[in-house]
Amino acid sequence: MSINKSPFSRKDDIGFVYFKDQRVFRSINTGHTQQIYDLVNSKLLCELTDKGLTPRTSIVQYDQANHDLLLEHERIAPCIYPFEWSPEMARRAALAIIEINTIANTHGYELKDSHPYNVMFRGPNPVFVDLGSIVPKSTKTGWIAIDEFERSFLYPLKAYASGMHQNFHRAYLYSNGIPFEEHVIATHPILRLLRRHRLKQISRVISVLRNIDVYKEEQIEKRFRSNVLRKAFRFAQKHDLRFKRFRPTVLRKKLNSLNLSTKSEWGDYHERSGFYSITGNTKLSKRFERILELVKELQPHSTIDIAGNQGVLAREIARIPCVNHVICGDLDSQAIDQLVKNLRPEESVYPANFNFMGEIWQNLTKERAPRLRSDLVLALALTHHLILTQQYTLDSIIEGLAKLSNRYIMVEFMPLGLWTKDTPTRPTPDFYTVEWFRSGLSKQASILLEEKVGKNRILFLAEKHSHSNDSIK
Repeated sequence: MSINKSPFSRKDDIGFVYFKDQRVFRSINTGHTQQIYDLVNSKLLCELTDKGLTPRTSIVQYDQANHDLLLEHERIAPCIYPFEWSPEMARRAALAIIEINTIANTHGYELKDSHPYNVMFRGPNPVFVDLGSIVPKSTKTGWIAIDEFERSFLYPLKAYASGMHQNFHRAYLYSNGIPFEEHVIATHPILRLLRRHRLKQISRVISVLRNIDVYKEEQIEKRFRSNVLRKAFRFAQKHDLRFKRFRPTVLRKKLNSLNLSTKSEWGDYHERSGFYSITGNTKLSKRFERILELVKELQPHSTIDIAGNQGVLAREIARIPCVNHVICGDLDSQAIDQLVKNLRPEESVYPANFNFMGEIWQNLTKERAPRLRSDLVLALALTHHLILTQQYTLDSIIEGLAKLSNRYIMVEFMPLGLWTKDTPTRPTPDFYTVEWFRSGLSKQASILLEEKVGKNRILFLAEKHSHSNDSIK
């Protein structure tokens, strides 16, 4: 029986989250017991849970005399982190936070934290998981978390919409978004003349003026040395003058108006390949039908489809009764965005926007493999790009697939290499043969099946060496 504290539960004054036997618990600190007890039993949490905006939560232990309160939350897995979100996923998370805060306001509560790591995805649906962030409302017409919300969602999404795609992804990898001063510098280059530290000071002033009624005089004096500013804040407080009143409808409109669509090489690959019919239903190729047939024989509880594009095959696999969930990962943000838009709420497909081999930080930390590991890993029409264009070694690719798999690996070899309309675009190297590929795969797994499923596609099904070698017909 293992107990693991959440790596993100480090500075919450409410309590901390830990995992035990695949269950999720939250231990509440003594000073907040009554507050959280009232919240768990409130109409607010019932409404949020019924709408799927927060996980189901129950009280496991409550000792009023000793002020002990232990909660259990519904477990949402697999965990797709914000640095693996596509732009549309970030927008949906932002809209969900606005909706939660709006509903909370009607019950006398608000969100004190609005950063992306408080949100998880249940398939295509965002879920706010930090119960401790729901607190009694402290400001009349403002929102104490508005600055963090803009840093976490509005500025990164604006960056993506303006073409700064790498800035969007880095915003969630390095920290919780893009600071005000960096957003201003990027969008209004002339303001660089003010220098970054001046813009940061302006940001602090705006932050106080947004929620002026929350700040006590000693807090203002601690944050600002200028007597002029202190007097200005006192005047604003007396007359309830704000820099900008918080209007959720305006914020929603800003988010929905952002154009996150862009032209990409593979973003509409499944559409161009004819997988979607006029009615919107999927139309599988014979190759996909054969792969689906094999997956049904394997009976995996979980699958991860690397370079799954718009998720046509992933969605079909998710319909197999034994399958609990399918992760569809792809480097192309537009492909994942389209998958998110196509998915129905009840589908257990988890979109993820990441680079399977090319992220340096993942090569160093190797944290993704144990988090997303599945019974079956699929890598279809991928290895030839990695080997012939990006120059990765076969051993490193197969090793990466093996780490993501609990048991099975299904991977394709393209004997003609890179090709367009049934014609190779360049000669393949002498070493690039099916025998070479077979030998490389055999280092990590026992080959159960080798089958030609197209002119330039040989499908391999293999089982990791730690498992028995059951034949597949």
